[in-house]
Amino acid sequence: MTKLTCLECNKSGFSALNHAHWRTKCTGNIKCAADYRKKFPGAETATKETRLKYSNSLKTTIDKYGLEEGTRRWDKYCNQHSFKNTLEGYLQKGKTKEDWLAYNKAKSATLENFQRRYGADGQKRWDEYCETQSTNGCKLEWFIEKHGYDKGLLIYQELNKKKGITPENMIRKWGFDEGMVRWHAWLESTNGNSISKLQKEIVIKIVDLLSTDHVFHDGIYSKEFVINDQYESKIFMYDFVITYPIKICIEVNGDFYHANPNFYKATDRLRHRGSGVHGKLAEDIWKYDLAKKNSIEQRGYKVYSIWESEWNHDQIAILEKVKTWLQP
Repeated sequence: MTKLTCLECNKSGFSALNHAHWRTKCTGNIKCAADYRKKFPGAETATKETRLKYSNSLKTTIDKYGLEEGTRRWDKYCNQHSFKNTLEGYLQKGKTKEDWLAYNKAKSATLENFQRRYGADGQKRWDEYCETQSTNGCKLEWFIEKHGYDKGLLIYQELNKKKGITPENMIRKWGFDEGMVRWHAWLESTNGNSISKLQKEIVIKIVDLLSTDHVFHDGIYSKEFVINDQYESKIFMYDFVITYPIKICIEVNGDFYHANPNFYKATDRLRHRGSGVHGKLAEDIWKYDLAKKNSIEQRGYKVYSIWESEWNHDQIAILEKVKTWLQP
């Protein structure tokens, strides 16, 4: 079994360090765990085995008190702690809203807090935390590893169906009347709201190359082309799609937003708007774009891409390429 060494007095053989040791058998400079962690950021005060043995969990509580009494005690413990750290719980203890905000700021998962808690090891732990959070509960691989292939795939698909922007989900969340109002409002908002300046510039020039008998969707002159992909459980929106007399799709890819492989590695994280504090892995962006490309290709469309850097380098050459793409 692993044993700990007190970094203050260098005595070893501990399964856990506590105030009894620090106050009576140590140097006298440390009074409690908070003092110890402040002086030695990242230092452990208990072995992994000890933490597991004495941790509060449903399993350990049932092992100690039996199924019925253990379950009752665990539910009581959870209810007490779920209230204790709420604003109402803090106010009931005579503390202020400012105390509650400071408490939440101190315990939140941020790089600053990780560096404060773990010292030199803070950056490494933060990177590991970000990597874990980027997969847990959101990637197919995580669900398969946790539940097995068949069950994991089913749970993943069901979860994505519930998160998708569909009339069924909006009705489920807000009821029929409000749900349909929100659904139609979303449909209206898609017309041009997600169009970048680059996309608008390129699409206008492509439209100038078309003959009058082309039927197209672009998000500027008309609604964007949308595929509700049931297998991927996602709604894909495309930049420029011609449906007649040819079937082609042209995607305008911003170098940052689509993580141009010429500039980014698979492990790079890009902080897109709405992607959260951890950002998105370039690898995940590429997987999403590939799934989107496959979805429309399976429906008989040829897909081409225009990268932002290529457009900025030589617009004339890109437009010449587009002319060849538009040939029947």
